[in-house]
Amino acid sequence: SGVQWGAVGCSGVQWGAVGCSGVQWGAVGCSGVQWGAVGCSGVQWGAVGCSGVQWGAVGCSGVQWGAVGCSGVQWGAVGCSGVQWGAVGCSGVQWGAVGCSGVQWGAVGCSGVQWGAVGCSGVQWGAVGCSGVQWGAVGCSGVQWGAVGCSGVQWGAVGCSGVQWGAVGCSGVQWGAVGCSGVQWGAVGCSGVQWGAVGCSGVQL
Repeated sequence: SGVQWGAVGCSGVQWGAVGCSGVQWGAVGCSGVQWGAVGCSGVQWGAVGCSGVQWGAVGCSGVQWGAVGCSGVQWGAVGCSGVQWGAVGCSGVQWGAVGCSGVQWGAVGCSGVQWGAVGCSGVQWGAVGCSGVQWGAVGCSGVQWGAVGCSGVQWGAVGCSGVQWGAVGCSGVQWGAVGCSGVQWGAVGCSGVQWGAVGCSGVQL
């Protein structure tokens, strides 16, 4: 069910996932949003037994990029907390942030992982009052990138469900799609997996 790439018995949006729920990329028995994760929960990229948002992390919690035994959001960090890029033994990582906690880039009074976010919770990039993993989202839940009132994994989506990139009122996985279903890249009224297609079905470049 949902949008799946080589998935078996999975629900939601999955890329080569087996028995997974939520949005997963090459995940096995995982829940939430995962990229090549095994037995993980939350949003994970190549993580094993991790919770939260992780990128190539092992036994980590929070958002981590190639981190080992770290908490918070970390990029190639070891034993660090907060958001860190190639840092060791650091706490909080903020780029032009004011009174923020967690991972924030130019954020004010934010909690969780946020990039230029205001009063947001969870993992958010330029989000306002959002929950879950969001990039530039407003009042959204789940994993969203520049989404407004959306659920699931969305990139620049408005009132969308599933995984969407710059989609408006779309369901499934969509990239810059309007009123589309399935996986679409810059498609309008299309179904299936499409790259810059209009009224197309299947996988198209």
